[in-house]
Amino acid sequence: MSSVLKAQKANASKADAKGKGKRKADEMEVDGDAPAETQPVKKKNKQRVLLLSSRGITHRMRHLMNDLEALLPHVKKDSKLDSKSQLNLLPELADLNNCNNTLYFEARRHEDLYMWAAKTPNGPSIKMHVQNIHTMDELKMTGNCLKGSRGLLSFDKAFEESEWGRLTKEVFTHIFGVPPTARRAKPFIDHILTFSIVDSKIWFRNFQIIEKDPLQPNGPPQTTLVEIGPRFVLTPIRIFEGAFGGATVYSNPEFISPAAVRMAMKREKGGKYNSRKDAEEETKRRKELRKREEDALAVSKDDLHMYGELDASSAYSLSGQVSVSVSSYYSLFESRRTARFMLQSLELTFEGQSEIYSSNTGYSSLRLCSITRQLAPPNPIELSNQGYEDDADPCTWNFVFNLPIPGWLPASTRLCMGDIGIRYGLYATAKFTSIDEDQPTSYFATLCAPFRSRVKSAEATKQIKIRRFISPPQSEVVEPSTLSYLVNSTAFASPGLAPKARIPAEILSKIQVIASVPEYTNVKDNSLLVILRLRTKDLCEEECKKIQVTEVGFDLVQEDICRYRPSASCLAQYPLPPKRMQPPNLPLRDPHPVSSMYDVGLYVSNDESECLRRSFSLLHPSESGRYKMADNNYAFINDARTDVRPTWYTIETVVPFVHHNTTFGDDADRASEWAGPKNLRPTLHSPLYSVTQDIAVTLTCTYDLEGRGGKVAKEKLCFRIPMAFMNVAPRQQVDPSRCSTTSGVPALAARSSELPILPAYSQLYDSNGQRKVDYSTPLPLYTPHSSMPTTESQENLIDRSSEPASVQDNVYDAERIDVKINTPILLSDVESSGSARTA
Repeated sequence: MSSVLKAQKANASKADAKGKGKRKADEMEVDGDAPAETQPVKKKNKQRVLLLSSRGITHRMRHLMNDLEALLPHVKKDSKLDSKSQLNLLPELADLNNCNNTLYFEARRHEDLYMWAAKTPNGPSIKMHVQNIHTMDELKMTGNCLKGSRGLLSFDKAFEESEWGRLTKEVFTHIFGVPPTARRAKPFIDHILTFSIVDSKIWFRNFQIIEKDPLQPNGPPQTTLVEIGPRFVLTPIRIFEGAFGGATVYSNPEFISPAAVRMAMKREKGGKYNSRKDAEEETKRRKELRKREEDALAVSKDDLHMYGELDASSAYSLSGQVSVSVSSYYSLFESRRTARFMLQSLELTFEGQSEIYSSNTGYSSLRLCSITRQLAPPNPIELSNQGYEDDADPCTWNFVFNLPIPGWLPASTRLCMGDIGIRYGLYATAKFTSIDEDQPTSYFATLCAPFRSRVKSAEATKQIKIRRFISPPQSEVVEPSTLSYLVNSTAFASPGLAPKARIPAEILSKIQVIASVPEYTNVKDNSLLVILRLRTKDLCEEECKKIQVTEVGFDLVQEDICRYRPSASCLAQYPLPPKRMQPPNLPLRDPHPVSSMYDVGLYVSNDESECLRRSFSLLHPSESGRYKMADNNYAFINDARTDVRPTWYTIETVVPFVHHNTTFGDDADRASEWAGPKNLRPTLHSPLYSVTQDIAVTLTCTYDLEGRGGKVAKEKLCFRIPMAFMNVAPRQQVDPSRCSTTSGVPALAARSSELPILPAYSQLYDSNGQRKVDYSTPLPLYTPHSSMPTTESQENLIDRSSEPASVQDNVYDAERIDVKINTPILLSDVESSGSARTA
């Protein structure tokens, strides 16, 4: 009997080692049995994650969940949870789906997102606030990884410095670590998930692992990381002992809920409102205003300068004063009487408008912005010249204002027909009633008195010109940086050649071109620098010896675009006024006279179109823009050699251009009707009118089909490079005599005494633009000053248009690439057969 039990026990141990059998022999009590040797069983990683969300998530939150599902192949996605209060159902859902981890996204108020990371069914669970969400579709990073591949996990060393960090690291390892036995996982590791702790927050990033340089696939291995996405930041709130509940293990004392932050901001705005109301009540008793001879509507300067690109999040200040003058009526038959008026309101409006007109599109107008401020107190105030009736000068009250002007407004532009284009203006309207108004004497006047309004109005207008510059004024000339573009060119066959004499497409596709142009060009310049770099990639040595670069062409093209109505992209990018504030629902304050013809229906266009375009070249009429290379210019002959370091074949030239095109075409008269003369304009993007510039480049290449001296195929590679022509602010003039030097470092002295010394903006106005009240001294008035010299001497400018174009082979990487020899010389203005076409 003992021998039978020993045999059963040995068989059970073997079955247990193989993973088979239903009963272990160790559970049986047998006297005198020796323990059998068992092999250690390898622990398997069986982690599965349930991914779901609550009701009320936005599109950004949904895209974040889709990105996590694509990164984690062991995730099982479930439908939305209807109830936000019954989180105890989540462990049961995880058990039904055979999952031992849960990622639950909870949305609150359609703007706050919380993430629960829990081990089910026994816990622990972590509740975190998700911020700064950027999905993969939104980032558009260059990195990429295989869908379903496993990723490495990288944790910051700060996780080991705290108890909650170690616990969070363990939970994240179970959730984000993909098991090798996952059903949808692929046996590849090509990306890495990083978790970093900065400012007590967990920052999540996803990077692709690249083991070789894409530009040098045959070079030595060099591991680099390229970000893929998504991005988000997690703020730990609480850690519970159980799954979605239980005792609190950790609580973040520094966490403030988003609802509390919004409530504090509203409370702060309410305090500012009460302070502003108290200040308005105190302003009623201040009637002593300084007298000043000035225009009815005066500003610190007529030109408003803006810098940089159009930015809807920035604003500029436009300050000045509105003068209200009161004088007595003059008559030869009676003495002057005291003039007394009750000022009901004083409204100031800054308005921008854009208008276009052409025979095809007709007349179209758009209100760009409308900013209105009430300068007078809420209650009427009395204005009187009592005691100064016989003075030659009227009594004047000055109302100081400061308007925030949006930073996205385009520059003032004048097109054809006078004032058609983009304009801005200030419009002041004062409403008042006369206190000592004479009673009507005639019967007819008495009969019409009930129907006549006693409120009268006076208006004043001032035109404001907005000028945009690339950057604020600098004391020194700053050269613009260079932008490089990797060009995808398109080949066109030269006319006159047989259809079969073409360069094979697989050879053309391996020619790489990098074009470098300045970040911006001053509209006052006469030339610009263009650099082209060429080389072949993955092309055999025999094919490299057959390709020549025979000709290169440059052309600077400006395109004017006129739209009848703004496009959808403009409406999404610029905060235009709503439709109820646009004409004809609300007419413009100062429209062009041609608009009256369309309003009454005197003129109706038959062939209306949505958009008009006009393109013209800015090259000098005597310049063809084509340059011929030297004979036998085999530029890529050494690209496939392994004993020579790779180099770029570089073409560097200065392209001259003119500011006015004097050529006339068939459509010159019709285009000049709406766009005006063919002048170089700054690059402009506005809802109805846009100006863009491009550099059109044409590279002519030949290919020896039958060796040197035989049949030759000819192709032209054409592409366009976007350019930006901007106004450069004049240099800031510095008086050398007012500069001092300390320890070899120059320091500027105080501002010149010729300019008025004004207090800081925060001392005069609140952050919302309302004027502060100073009980000690009256508010200082803005005094316009003479403009400083704005242009530097023309003798200091360098004219580069006369410099000859040149071709050189420079070193692309000094450590890896050698310089080519036998550099060909570029000839200028050589006629070429055929016409270049643009892609």
